[in-house]
Amino acid sequence: MNESLIRTRYARALVRYVLECGRGEQVCAQAETLAGIMASVPELKRMIASRDIVSSREKIALLHKAFPEGMENALDRFLRLLADHDRIDMLEEILRNFTDQYRRAIGLRNAHLHIAVQPDEALLERLRKLVRKQTGDDAHIAVEVDPDLIGGFIFDIDDHIIDTSVSSSLERIRAQFNQINRRIV
Repeated sequence: MNESLIRTRYARALVRYVLECGRGEQVCAQAETLAGIMASVPELKRMIASRDIVSSREKIALLHKAFPEGMENALDRFLRLLADHDRIDMLEEILRNFTDQYRRAIGLRNAHLHIAVQPDEALLERLRKLVRKQTGDDAHIAVEVDPDLIGGFIFDIDDHIIDTSVSSSLERIRAQFNQINRRIV
């Protein structure tokens, strides 16, 4: 079966479950944390994906350590389900798929803001208002500070991109300059 379809189905099942039990916000926050940890620690991702380094039970115990205050019961049950069905190797992608589906289910759009410096709350609120005005939905904005942008920002929501970064402007000017120089030479 297509792995993308498998990830989508497991994520959809978790969305339905957390909506029924009323723990969606908490599970979504913990799922996002786990996916972020796995993305930033390649060794952990390899260990979780591996079928012969450690047992599924040990993998789940290790994932529990990310939450000293305790993992949500719904997420724990879901991890055990993945382990029982030999799908724990798809965990990061399933969790990302889940957070996207969950936010859509509660009327939130996922947006990404790439910005040169840490944004103030006023900018984030203006962007949320823009999304609300254009779509009727609220937005969950993930912020990534990237000093290479020099200034400005790149705002990405539902594959619509607003790019006001200085680095992109400089790149466009460089390309135009090179094109003009080719014509002269």
